[in-house]
Amino acid sequence: LGPYGDAFESCFDATRKAAIVIGAGTGLASIMSVLREAIHRRHNEIRVPKRMYFVWCCRDLVHLRWCWNDILKVLVDAEMGPSLDLRYLHEKSSLFHWINVTFFVSGLKQDAATKNLIDSSMPLYERDYKNVIGSAEKAKRIREWMMNQVIEGGIDELTDNENYIERLLNGVKQQAMQELHGEVLLKNITNVTVCYTGPPGLGFLVKEATQTNNVNCEFSSDHQ
Repeated sequence: LGPYGDAFESCFDATRKAAIVIGAGTGLASIMSVLREAIHRRHNEIRVPKRMYFVWCCRDLVHLRWCWNDILKVLVDAEMGPSLDLRYLHEKSSLFHWINVTFFVSGLKQDAATKNLIDSSMPLYERDYKNVIGSAEKAKRIREWMMNQVIEGGIDELTDNENYIERLLNGVKQQAMQELHGEVLLKNITNVTVCYTGPPGLGFLVKEATQTNNVNCEFSSDHQ
């Protein structure tokens, strides 16, 4: 479907255990295309990696607002078909059953005014799905889940001596080990690809995280 650059080719490789797709700044648009393509392939029974993690990073809430409804619509439309399964979606869960979506807003302050701003900017489920039986409720549930995926702070901020990317890579490693039932050693888990588009400075940090983890990741980037 596109458009997206060559840097994202590896994230559609079905031999991968997981693909992590990260967009920052103007890269938000590129990974929207990757999300659509991944769901399109899944819908048409074209194999993709077993897990796909999408991370949107922006400085201010207003930067998230312009793409929020597009992301919501892509997820709701996918749930209406065979691509996503709402039964796997819980308030505290990070995955449907194969897709993870996270939003990092470094300038976000979690107060009532901000939450009202988010709510007021996202009426799509009422406008586009009210005449389709059952779909408005599904859209509302997905929207509420997406709001729980909005995190204050940047992916480069440290928590317990780990930034988000390091924590995510460690989580992917542990999940892969559980699914393989310990049949391989940690050092042999190489089928994780990380694709990044955005400012070069943040790209350097993401690349560094992929090289310092026990998971041997392939890294590719399309700097903006």
